[in-house]
Amino acid sequence: TAAARAITESPAAAQVVVSLGTDQAITAAGLAQVARAVPGGARLVIVLPVPAAARARVLAAAMPVVAARPHTALADWGAVASGQPNLATGAGALLPAGAPAHARAVRTTLAALTGR
Repeated sequence: TAAARAITESPAAAQVVVSLGTDQAITAAGLAQVARAVPGGARLVIVLPVPAAARARVLAAAMPVVAARPHTALADWGAVASGQPNLATGAGALLPAGAPAHARAVRTTLAALTGR
C-alpha cells in the first residue's frame, strides 16, 4: 500500500500514526502490511474514523494487527468526535476545531503505550 511504501522509504521513526479515512477499502492484510513496514520497536497508533460503519470496518481489520504487534494500539477518534459536529463532519472529515481533540486522542494513546 502507499502507506507502507511511505513508512519504508522514511527514516526510522519512534512512532507512527496511521489515520484511516472512511472511503478506503480497509483490510486486515493491508493493515498488516503497514504494520510490517513500521520499525520493530516503534509505537504504532491506528486511528479509528468517525462514521460508525467505517469505524466498525477498521476495527475489525485492526484487531488482528493490534493483537499480533507489540507497541500497537487504537485511538478511537470516532468515539471522541461522535455527536460533536464541531469536531468532524458526518462523513468523518476533521474540522479545524477538532484538531486539538484529535491530537489529544493520539497523544493519550501514545502515552499509554509508553506507560507515561
